[in-house]
Amino acid sequence: MQHELIGSAENSDSMLPGKSAEAPRKRNPLSSTTRWLHLVGLSALAIAQPILGRLGGNSPYLKIENFDPATLWVMLVIILAGLPALIFIATIAVGQIHRKTSDVVYHGFVFVLATLLSLSFANWLSKLLRLKSFGIPDTALLVCALFAACLFVILYRRYPSISQCLTLASISPLLVAVSFLTSPQMKPFLFSKPVFSRVATVDCANPVPVVMIVFDGLNGMALLNEEFQLDAIRYPNFARLARQSTWYRNATTVHYRTSNAVPAILTGRLPGENTVPTEESFPDNLFRQIYDSGQYDMTVFEPLTRLCPEEISPVPPRSDLVSQQLSLLRTLGLVYLDISLPDEFSNVETISPLPWFGLREKPLFGDSSVLGLAIYGWDSQRKEQFEHFLKCILPSDKPTFRFLHVVLPHYPWCYLPSGRGYGTSRATNIPIGAHGELGEDWGPDQLATDQAWQQYLLQLGFVDHYLGAILDKLETEQLLDESLMIVVGDHGTAFKPGISRRVPTGDTLEDLMPVPLFIKLPHQNAGIMTDRNVETIDVFPTIADVLQMTPEVAVDGCSLLDDRQPERLRKLLIGVNGPVIVEPDFPERFNYAKRATERFGSGHSDKLFSAVNALPNLTGQNIDNMSVSEQPGVSLELYTGETGYVKHTDSFVPCYLNGSALTKLPNLPTYFAVSVNGRIQCTTRTLNDPPFERCWAAMLPESAFQPGMNNIEIYEVRTSDNGVTLRKCPVLRI
Repeated sequence: MQHELIGSAENSDSMLPGKSAEAPRKRNPLSSTTRWLHLVGLSALAIAQPILGRLGGNSPYLKIENFDPATLWVMLVIILAGLPALIFIATIAVGQIHRKTSDVVYHGFVFVLATLLSLSFANWLSKLLRLKSFGIPDTALLVCALFAACLFVILYRRYPSISQCLTLASISPLLVAVSFLTSPQMKPFLFSKPVFSRVATVDCANPVPVVMIVFDGLNGMALLNEEFQLDAIRYPNFARLARQSTWYRNATTVHYRTSNAVPAILTGRLPGENTVPTEESFPDNLFRQIYDSGQYDMTVFEPLTRLCPEEISPVPPRSDLVSQQLSLLRTLGLVYLDISLPDEFSNVETISPLPWFGLREKPLFGDSSVLGLAIYGWDSQRKEQFEHFLKCILPSDKPTFRFLHVVLPHYPWCYLPSGRGYGTSRATNIPIGAHGELGEDWGPDQLATDQAWQQYLLQLGFVDHYLGAILDKLETEQLLDESLMIVVGDHGTAFKPGISRRVPTGDTLEDLMPVPLFIKLPHQNAGIMTDRNVETIDVFPTIADVLQMTPEVAVDGCSLLDDRQPERLRKLLIGVNGPVIVEPDFPERFNYAKRATERFGSGHSDKLFSAVNALPNLTGQNIDNMSVSEQPGVSLELYTGETGYVKHTDSFVPCYLNGSALTKLPNLPTYFAVSVNGRIQCTTRTLNDPPFERCWAAMLPESAFQPGMNNIEIYEVRTSDNGVTLRKCPVLRI
């Protein structure tokens, strides 16, 4: 009784004025249906939309993989409905065991999905505002995403209005699906296409043989000497071609990316927005015109664009639906990690596979075939592509159209002017000291940029070597004189520290815009050099003019044989933020040649190797004449540079070494000397760039190696008042 009175008094006291104590509001638990709708909406926004948004604009990937339409429909169901269903079933299963645990698991999934959504938004905002340029680390993005997700879960549990908004968001899967299904690039793959019988309507009144070569990443100014003329000593075969063709020294590209630059060459049109390099986007391209004429045998080597007619394109074998589905989901999973994780937390296991970028991992061709489309890997077997192309240069009953687009002198840089290689494509794929997702931004160290530039110029010598082989084969088969031959580059490459080697800016136009353009008309045997204002969109109409090809298609370029055309009043390069316009004579373009020859010389100059020596006074010294300490130098890990064995007929020379220090360096930068057979052939140092302060690279002259075993040693260089002392470095080769 006493307890009841006390309790009653307490209750009555709580009801007195000024003594009210409002009981905490309890939110009604969410029903199973509501939880299902919330998971569906969050999953669509955080996972399905980023994945399907990327896939919806990437038809080249689907074209390469040759997926069955059923595979795409099943994938759509799995991502939009299957994934949230799996999460929901997990919460239900836990609820059967312990109800409160089920609530924790459910909100844990909400937290994960909210984190993924926040992280995607943070990554997008970081790139939009270029937050990294302000020194904001990727860790900060992750922390912000986690904080935002925590805040969202707290508000979601506390306020019913947040729950109601999430219920409305459950319509997002429908919106994502409609956006994906109506994407112009997806329609040909999701829905059956009507089959049209094409009738040849293109006539070539002058069907002469055509040989067309597109070199990737080649700046036309890289071929010049100090007098801004073709360097006939260092690049004898480009000079040989110039002596029997018209060399357009003032030719420039209209785009800095291959996926837009090559279609511009093949169509004569300026690149548009949101176009992909497929025949569906460019139905009237040069390949289609040549094929529809019915007058040519076609041989096309094209590793990137998909502009070639399906009639001559090899069809990859289609695997069973289960294998297709697993391959597609695996790729989409890697792509999602790649686009969601900040760079700092991304690693090689989460890099999107090559087919996602429209690049084939394995060659697709008949290695003995001489007609049709040959698709090699983007950055692999480039020497083999040259060899295969040479086999295709044969006499034919019909006129021949032979096209070669090869990823040279574009990186990976791993070839020498002699035709030999010094590293695999994968081992040299990302230049040392390069920054950014694709390694396309140079760091602040001039040495790292110059070392890459040196490799580029050496690989340009390799290009010249095989251009000579192509000219030789054409002459041997008596095809050169009668052929129309075009040699052109798609874009240049910039070599300046602290900037992007690909993105056009006021500082990189001289590196990116100029490209070589040589046009040898049938029976032309006298060379002409002109500084006429020419752009790569002029190539297609010029070919059409020579072949007298009909019907005419709309182009932005003009035939270089038409003297009635007025001089173009500007040069245009489409960049990241729109078109860049420069004066027609573009005098700054020669700055590239000036910088290159000052740094690396020209002709037979040995500066191509000696220019990047960090301690030039030591180069050429005999180790026996040096002071070598008994104390070991810093321990090194070697990424490239195998044993020094060289066969007489070997196509590989171990002349490029790069690696990093395994231990903390006592001095920064740390200098190294590399000897071959007891003589110092190169000196180098670690980079003056904090993320790469333990990294180093060295290019040794090919002449330093002799057939048989060569002894390669690396020494740490110590300098004191008593002179220079060498310490032999222990090396771990991986």
